[in-house]
Amino acid sequence: MKELAGHVWSVVVRPRTLPTLLRIPIAYKFALAIFLVITISMSLLGLAIMSEQTGLLRQQIDGFGQTVTNQMAESATDPMLADEITPLDLLADNLMDEVGVLGAAFLSIDGEILSRSGIDPAGAGGPFDGRIDELLTQTTGGIDWYWEASPDEAPDVVTFVKPAMFRDLVTGYAMVTFSRMEMNESLSRSVSTIIAATVVMILLGVLISIWIGRRLTRPIHDLMDASKALSEGDFSYRIEDRRRDEIGDLIAEGVLE
Repeated sequence: MKELAGHVWSVVVRPRTLPTLLRIPIAYKFALAIFLVITISMSLLGLAIMSEQTGLLRQQIDGFGQTVTNQMAESATDPMLADEITPLDLLADNLMDEVGVLGAAFLSIDGEILSRSGIDPAGAGGPFDGRIDELLTQTTGGIDWYWEASPDEAPDVVTFVKPAMFRDLVTGYAMVTFSRMEMNESLSRSVSTIIAATVVMILLGVLISIWIGRRLTRPIHDLMDASKALSEGDFSYRIEDRRRDEIGDLIAEGVLE
C-alpha cells in the first residue's frame, strides 16, 4: 500500500501467464472477428443471389423453350396431316437461326424422324439413343442432358417435346433443343463479381477493424502504462485522455488523471 497526495494506491503486480510472443493484441482479434463476419455474410449472400438467379434463368429458358416448341408443333400440324416433308425441313432450318437453339426435329406418332436439323437427343451419343418412345412421353417440361458428342466444348442442353394436335388427334411431335451455356456463363460472371466484392469487403473490413481496434485499445494501453509506472514507483504518471465511457469511469475511479 502506498499513499500519495491523500490518495491510497494498491498496486498488484501479477506474473504473466503467457510469453510475450504468444500474446495477440485485441485489435487483431477484433479484425479477425470482422473478417469472419464479412466472409460468412458475403458467402451466404452470394449463395442466395446465385440460387435466385439460377431459378430465374431456368424459368426464362423453360418458358421460352416451351413457347417456341408449342409454336413449332402448331405450325407442323398441317404438313404432317398432308405428309409433306419440305415445309417441315424449312421450319427446322429456320429455327436453327434463333439464338440458343441447337437442334430441331419433327417426328411421326410412331417416333420416326420426319425432319431434323442440328443435334438430336435420340441420336448417337444422346441420352435417348434407342429410346425414342421414352422421349416422346416427356411432354410436360424440359429434359436436361449433356451433349457429349459435340465437336466443340460439350454444352449443357435442354430439350422440349410437344405433340402436334389436330383437334384431339396427335399427328406427330415437335422437338427443340436449347443450350444452357448462356445461363452458365451468366452464373459464372455473377460468381466472379461476388468473389471480387467479397475480397474488397474483407480487405476494407480488416483495415477498418484494425484502425478501430487500435483506437479502442489505446486507453487500455494507457492504463497498462500507468500500472507499470506505479509498480516502478513513478507516482507522477498522468493519463490525459478524457473519455465518456466505462474506461473513462475506470480512469476516474483510479484517480489516474
